[in-house]
Amino acid sequence: KAATAQAPAGVKVLTLEQALAIAAAQNRDVQKAIEYKNWVQGKYVEERAAALPQGTFTTSFTRTFDDTTGKLFSGFMEGGDSGSGSSEDSPNLGEIFGGRQDVVSGSFGVRQVLFTWGQVGAAIRAAKLGFEFSDQQIRRFRQAVAKDVSGAFYNVLAARELVRIAEENVAQRARRLDEVTRRREAGTATDYDVLAARVELDSAKPAVIRTQNVVRAAREQLRFLLAEPQEVDVEGALAAPVESVPDYD
Repeated sequence: KAATAQAPAGVKVLTLEQALAIAAAQNRDVQKAIEYKNWVQGKYVEERAAALPQGTFTTSFTRTFDDTTGKLFSGFMEGGDSGSGSSEDSPNLGEIFGGRQDVVSGSFGVRQVLFTWGQVGAAIRAAKLGFEFSDQQIRRFRQAVAKDVSGAFYNVLAARELVRIAEENVAQRARRLDEVTRRREAGTATDYDVLAARVELDSAKPAVIRTQNVVRAAREQLRFLLAEPQEVDVEGALAAPVESVPDYD
């Protein structure tokens, strides 16, 4: 609970179970293995489709319009006898010898692979082997990520424990300096004792900075393994029960 209380705003505090769940979903190596499996599945579907019948259906529509014949006989039609009837009732020679034409056509074809010297069968078998390899690769990457994330998680807890020890050491040296100072005022200690206590206090302070940097580096390593965009922190304890060694199987 201390990690939750000390975590600043914008920092995601995680337990080990939450960190493992995020790593299983977001880790780059796991994502690459999943995408490789998707690629193998696509190749299997592609090779299997090559052995199945393939049908094609094509349709076309063409419209042409030719009015040259109508223009050729336009003078003949206009120069005819006016008593023979109106021009609306007379036939249009352009429609007879030319005019608009609509052509609709369609075709349907089926293609089936009969013999390829074993090429299709070998490709399908290779794709099935790729399925097995991709499954084992995902399993291997997930196990490796779980190991790395667990190690990084406990590294943060261990580094934080080192910070606590370094801060307690500084506090102890500060109490020692305060005690020696009072003893000097009482006449039971010398200036050398005070100087030595102050040097010990100053020498202990850099260890706090170093351990704090170790905590920061461990948290960044965990964030890298989780592929998390924001800062992360951990919540847990280093105490772990000793379990029996599992069987070989």
